[in-house]
Amino acid sequence: MVRIQKSAHRLEMSAPAYSLTFDDDRPWTVSLAAGTGAPALDLFLASSVDTAAGRDELAPAGTPEVTREGDTLLATYTTRSSRWERKRYVFACTEADIGYHVAVEGRGRVTFCRFFQGFLAQDGESLGLGPNYFRAGFERPYRDLARGSRLHVPVVYTARPTAAERDALPFWEDAEIDLIDDPFRHGGGDSFLPAPWMFAFDLGRDQPWAAVGLAARPDELGFTSFSFRGGETVGFELAYPGHSVDGRWRSPEVVFCLGARDQYAAWRSLTDALRRRDLLAEDPPAPEPTPAWWSRPIFDGQGEQHALRGGGSPEEECTQGNYQDALSLLKQHGLQPGTVWIGSGWMAEDRPGEPDAARWPDFKGFIEAQHHAGRKVIASWPLRLKPPAHIFPDPRSAAYRRWIDELLCRLLKPDGADLDGLRIADHGWPDGQWLRDALSLVRGILKGVKPDGLLVAPTVNPAYADLVDMVPLGGLWSDRRSVAAAVRHRAALARLVGRHWLLAVTDRHAPGINAWREVIELQAGLGVPVLSYARCLDQTGEPLESEDFALVRRVWMESGGVAS
Repeated sequence: MVRIQKSAHRLEMSAPAYSLTFDDDRPWTVSLAAGTGAPALDLFLASSVDTAAGRDELAPAGTPEVTREGDTLLATYTTRSSRWERKRYVFACTEADIGYHVAVEGRGRVTFCRFFQGFLAQDGESLGLGPNYFRAGFERPYRDLARGSRLHVPVVYTARPTAAERDALPFWEDAEIDLIDDPFRHGGGDSFLPAPWMFAFDLGRDQPWAAVGLAARPDELGFTSFSFRGGETVGFELAYPGHSVDGRWRSPEVVFCLGARDQYAAWRSLTDALRRRDLLAEDPPAPEPTPAWWSRPIFDGQGEQHALRGGGSPEEECTQGNYQDALSLLKQHGLQPGTVWIGSGWMAEDRPGEPDAARWPDFKGFIEAQHHAGRKVIASWPLRLKPPAHIFPDPRSAAYRRWIDELLCRLLKPDGADLDGLRIADHGWPDGQWLRDALSLVRGILKGVKPDGLLVAPTVNPAYADLVDMVPLGGLWSDRRSVAAAVRHRAALARLVGRHWLLAVTDRHAPGINAWREVIELQAGLGVPVLSYARCLDQTGEPLESEDFALVRRVWMESGGVAS
């Protein structure tokens, strides 16, 4: 049970792991501390919900109304702002965690929800600011004007893996968790898209960790990113592509968990919070028993495409001949993969869902040959297919759903191409809601045609945990000699989010032969082994030697896979 202590000017809500303090002498500040007393954040209690019409200027929030609902203690501030007729800021304290959301009433197109940051009209006046006479397209960075929260630790940890392995960032840097693989942002994160919406803070020696995450319901995913905004004052931000509100709207809940002993325990405390809110399943949604073929070693032809491309595009190397040659080479070295992944480039550019006749003269025949050899075949599938002009690309529209159903049935049914599953290939989507709708559509069609069909996607995020069977740990883009620690970190993070997922431990884009070997060694212990090359590495051109193929054979046998 959450305890409450009141005095004339002070209110404190506390549980064993934390305390949340409201003080009349600091009307815009709510102090969050660990149960040990170690300070974590001085939260600016308000949040701006900006619209396409401009910034949301805040009004004083007054004092909170305190109520109790079962085991939850609520502190609710009711106010208004320049863009909304009515606003509420709600802190919901339980023994295990703290939730916070903002709710608004009125009309507008939401562009940003800036948690624990806000702009007051008098702030601009005190800075001597007048009308905006900047050239079109420019405005001051939000942090130059806004009030925000104070962070009591120097480092922020993000749950978004990147090629540069920069998960620990100084508090003045921004950290975005979004739907785009941007190589200019710490080398990109082509693995987890989106990564879990989580950040963590080490409160110091002999002190517990604090974690902040997003608890978004399935109907609250219409944002493009969840970000930590660093600086002298900090906040958390949801970016929207212009979400239309006419009446009432509330944000997803931001959740604070304190008391964890280390970084992974901090992440686990947030996934536990999601399970308490029924936003993450306790039991695996995967069929029981899991089809045995899902766990067999994989040959990922996308890596071979990169190795063969020279100065051209890897899509140009996605040919039936190249795949047949690669599989023949592997057979010569005693390797028989259980599954073949066909990479991007098999599809005709002008005929979505149809094989490119020049590259794949007999797509169905190739799949039949693999089935005859005891293999399954997965093909890459871009969710953002361009539909015909008369169909709007909305996964909820009946016309779009019929079109996708026709395309996939031709690929999946035995009288069609007879594929055994799909791997989501594109890295970037309009918003989180679109991604969930599109994944739900594809999964429903796949499982309707083939109940044991495998869906692979990079969505290592609680909001999509029920839609995916296997997640890849991502390409090994890196400038380091060793990537073993990075692979183990990705596997640990993915395992916390999706207990039922199979993990595809990929070797693609290894930065050198020694790094490639250490990843192959790790594969059987972490998940399903994936081999991306039959000749040489794509990054360095180093050839695979006989001892390398012997290593792969040993690992495949350890994993219970198929080897000749």
